[in-house]
Amino acid sequence: MSHEVTASTGATALPQGVVTFLFTDIEGSTRLLERHRSAMPGVLARHHELLAEAIERYDGVVFETVGDAVYGAFERPADALAAAVAIQQRMASEPWGLGEPVRVRIAVHSGPVEVRGRHYFGPALFECARIQALAHGSQTIASSTTAALAGRDLPDGVDLRDLGRQRLKDLEEPVGIVQVDADGLPSTFP
Repeated sequence: MSHEVTASTGATALPQGVVTFLFTDIEGSTRLLERHRSAMPGVLARHHELLAEAIERYDGVVFETVGDAVYGAFERPADALAAAVAIQQRMASEPWGLGEPVRVRIAVHSGPVEVRGRHYFGPALFECARIQALAHGSQTIASSTTAALAGRDLPDGVDLRDLGRQRLKDLEEPVGIVQVDADGLPSTFP
């Protein structure tokens, strides 16, 4: 599947309707910056490169980056889950040269959104950010909404483990959360 390229900007068109979002950030990025001030610009550049490659390889679009956070959008939930696993595998195997690991927290959530220009609007974005706040470094979690939409169309070697319904900041109703487990990645977190 290829995304349409808009003629006016040359940018890849954003998925529309019900979109699956993949939100990432580096766990403890401020601490890493304080400890490795001169190395972190290169680490962040490489981090962004690895994430963009994985998101694009699985037919996603990077629609925003802010500091150490990268935000991707996908038409298909299974593609977002495959990209998340690929990101975690690449992050774990990358020689960062810091003497300590660089770990990302990833959340995947699906929902209807509105697109205005190159920007998304809608509750799904806020929900994905709240889900991400639950994750630990090297952990990928997803909403039960995404799990249901992905159904049996999961990437090989990927399992979804039910973590139950979780209360998220500023949301009235608890949200069902699953952990994305994959071969070769950690599966136990605090």
